[in-house]
Amino acid sequence: ETFSVRFPNRTIVVSKVLREYYKEKFHADVDAIPNGIEEPPSRAPEEIRKKWGLEKGRYIFFIARLTPEKGAHHLIRAFREMGTEMKLVIAGEGLHSDRYVDQLKKLAAGDDRIVFTGFVTGATLDELFGNCYLYCQPSEIEGLSIALLEAMSFGCCVLSSNIPENLELVEGVGFSFETKNVESLREKLRALMERPEKVQMAGMVARRRALTEYSWDTVAKATEVLYRELKR
Repeated sequence: ETFSVRFPNRTIVVSKVLREYYKEKFHADVDAIPNGIEEPPSRAPEEIRKKWGLEKGRYIFFIARLTPEKGAHHLIRAFREMGTEMKLVIAGEGLHSDRYVDQLKKLAAGDDRIVFTGFVTGATLDELFGNCYLYCQPSEIEGLSIALLEAMSFGCCVLSSNIPENLELVEGVGFSFETKNVESLREKLRALMERPEKVQMAGMVARRRALTEYSWDTVAKATEVLYRELKR
């Protein structure tokens, strides 16, 4: 981190939260330019129906590297105590060790509503994003979450932990719960499941923000401005 502000002419970070972090820790002014997103395709739930029996609007979706800080264990604990016919889809692989993934599967054991897909990409991932009831991100730490941004671009209603990095994306367009608090997460999930019209409206607003404020055109223009300033 020290090198990243000491040696370059300018430093780019991907979020306003990180910009404030650098200012507080290093007394350095860095530039906040986020990751970009493209408008995604719309796909019917064909592959995901064949593989996992998933139907449009009948599952909660989460995707991440399956490591403890991403918080999948909080989501499973919250979901298991809910009396719903919806499914919970956990997508992703572990990192270096499958020990945590094994722990997650033990937490989910006996509940056939919980589906582990493993690593997914391409059209299958597009289907998972595009057909979920809502996208949930219970992470404990983030930079700027690409998965959360992708979910918004698909028009998903988003529910995230209330860490500052997530709130930067979802505040005003999505919903949040107290980080690491399983009961808070369960209450928010339950409330959103009872209000499908609210979920649908929130997804439309989230999509609008993602495709305007975080489009690659917007990101490229901001980066170009920075590079031109360096030439002066």
